[in-house]
Amino acid sequence: MLGSPVISGPERRPAAEIFPSCPQPDGDSMSAHEAQTRSVLLESLRRLLRRGASGHVVNLLSKFRPADVAALFKDLNERQRREVFVALASRDPDRAALVLRELNVHAGLELLDVLDKEQRAMVMGALTPDDAAELISEMDEDGRQELLETLRSREAREIRHLLEYGEETGGRIMNPEFFAVKETVTAAEAITALQDRGAEVEVPFYIYVVDERQHLLGVLSLRQLLLARPGEQVSHTMTTDVVSSTTDMDQEEIARLVARYDLLAIPVVDGQHRLVGVIAIDDIIDVLKEEATEDFYRLAGTSEDERLHRSVFRAVRLRIPWLLASLAGGLLASQVINHYQGVLTKVVILAGFIPVILGMGGNIGTQCSTIIVRGLATGRIEIRELWPVIFREVRIAMILGVIYGTLLGLGGLFLLEISPSVALLIGLSLLASMLIAALFGSALPMLLSRMGVDPAVATGPLITTSVDVMAIAIFFQLAVLLVLD
Repeated sequence: MLGSPVISGPERRPAAEIFPSCPQPDGDSMSAHEAQTRSVLLESLRRLLRRGASGHVVNLLSKFRPADVAALFKDLNERQRREVFVALASRDPDRAALVLRELNVHAGLELLDVLDKEQRAMVMGALTPDDAAELISEMDEDGRQELLETLRSREAREIRHLLEYGEETGGRIMNPEFFAVKETVTAAEAITALQDRGAEVEVPFYIYVVDERQHLLGVLSLRQLLLARPGEQVSHTMTTDVVSSTTDMDQEEIARLVARYDLLAIPVVDGQHRLVGVIAIDDIIDVLKEEATEDFYRLAGTSEDERLHRSVFRAVRLRIPWLLASLAGGLLASQVINHYQGVLTKVVILAGFIPVILGMGGNIGTQCSTIIVRGLATGRIEIRELWPVIFREVRIAMILGVIYGTLLGLGGLFLLEISPSVALLIGLSLLASMLIAALFGSALPMLLSRMGVDPAVATGPLITTSVDVMAIAIFFQLAVLLVLD
């Protein structure tokens, strides 16, 4: 076709150099050489900061990857971090933006606060729209509006558009700057266009093919494009079976698609199947880390906000709702014990086995729930596998229950010299506790997921509490049947 064959997001100045980056290991995972290099770098950096040599600070940090610079921030105090970031923002805003995207959102916002309006606008303008939107979304309304007003109208419009999509959806994390060509473009024209404007997009892993109305028709890898005959239209070379996501698709589901099909990027389409953005692999990796971290915090009955916000009172407020469930369950278990206090009065030794039975049940329940929650999150377990999954976990618990119930009963019989009836009681109670825990630990996450509720929210403390109450009740009822009778 005549004219510009390229369709992309709104034009922007060429993006900064894309730096390959890996998080700097710390602690025991760092080699002696790396630790020594880091120590020397930190000492040099601190010496330059004491001298006020901001230009030399920027020159020194320019020799390192943005991810390594971001990792250094952990070893600097608050004043030093601010001085370093102000120096970067004033002398090299593009590099400051690359460092900023390697930090967590809350740390990034703290550093942005120390910049003046002009510096903040330069750094935010150097970020890709999706990274900028992630930061701005965490600001209060006044701060958000103030920052958007300092950006160029096109940049502000892109960010506002991304903020219109729901949190943790494809629309929120997509980059609206992408590289696409019309279906009538030849391979030679596409290569020329990529050479001319490829630097304006973050990482052009794939060449997307669209029609006049921006509908997604197909995709080519860079290899396919380079191997195609120069005069051949891309529509003859492209793959029409395109794996794509929608603007309202959950980011966790998008990550599963990328992992399933080994993609480096995935296109995002709207309700009319028009190409509106692209999600690159680095954003997918961030999603996977975020979702895994979120699930583990929820399984433990807390929140990642507790780590990000150092306030003791905020940490207390975040833990209270989860621990209330444990407290309520503990009170209920106490009521059950109180109901059977006559049993304890007659067979006092039973009290010594209660912690063992509850502890083993809690452990197996936590194991089952963790396996199921992560399996659901990664797609390794499907909702339709409800009964096979539950049956498998219960069988495992039964085998383990028989083994440990036998060991506990024999241990009590020979070491504590309890009666055979009491040994049978504690063995059966341990088996029952582990079976109930496995049933709850596997069934509850699956059922919640089927209902559309995040299974990580209601597992952990909830399962442990439920298992404790039921295990106590079964333990004492068996005592009535096997010992007292």
